[in-house]
Amino acid sequence: MIKSMTGFGQSNVDDGQVQINVEVKSLNSKFLDLSLRLPKIFADKEIEVRNLVSEKLERGKVSLAIEYLRHGDSTVKQTYDEKLFVAYYDALKKLADKVVAPYDQLFQLALNSPDVIQGNVKETGDDEEWKRTRICLEDSIRKCNEFRKAEGNVLENMLQDCIGVIGSELKNVELLDPKRAERIREKLKGNITHFFGEEGYDANRLEQEIIFYIEKLDIN
Repeated sequence: MIKSMTGFGQSNVDDGQVQINVEVKSLNSKFLDLSLRLPKIFADKEIEVRNLVSEKLERGKVSLAIEYLRHGDSTVKQTYDEKLFVAYYDALKKLADKVVAPYDQLFQLALNSPDVIQGNVKETGDDEEWKRTRICLEDSIRKCNEFRKAEGNVLENMLQDCIGVIGSELKNVELLDPKRAERIREKLKGNITHFFGEEGYDANRLEQEIIFYIEKLDIN
C-alpha cells in the first residue's frame, strides 16, 4: 500500500473545565523531521510524544502542537522575594532622602530590581490531565495517518492508470520503432551528404557510425 507523507489531523476536547487542542501536520521529507510545541505543564512528556509520533508516522516533516487551557485558572504565575523587595525599597528611600527626591517611582524601581521577581511558578500536569491529552494526541495522529493513506490511494490509482497506458501502448511502440530507426538513418545520411557531398565521406565508416548511434537510441 502506498502512503503519502502529506497529512493533517486535529482533535479537540472542551468539557467546561479544560480545553485541549492537538494538531498534527505532515509534509514530504526523506526522514522523520519532527517539530513540537508543547505546553509547559507537559514539557516532561517530550520524549514520550516523540516516540509515539515516530512509531505511527515514521517519515515526513511533521509539526505537532498541543494546547491545554484550564478554564477559570487563577493561579499566580509569578512569585516575589518580599524581603529582598523591602531591602531594595528601603535603600532607595535613603538615597531619595539624601537628594531630597520624591518617592513616586521607588515602588516600581524596587520591584524591577534584580532577583525580586522569581519567574514563573513551575507548572506540571497530573496523570489524569496527561491521560486525556494523550487520547487527543493519539486521535490526531490516527487522523493524520488516515489522511496519508487516502492521499496514497489517490497516488496509487494515478500510477496504475499510467502503467495501464504504458502497457497498452507498448505494442504500438514496437511497430513504430523500426520506422523510427530508418528515419534517423536517412536523416543522418542526408545531413552528411548536404555538408560533404556524395564523395566527401567514407560510406563504410558512416554506416558504422550510424549503426552505433542507432544502437544508443534502442528503446529496449
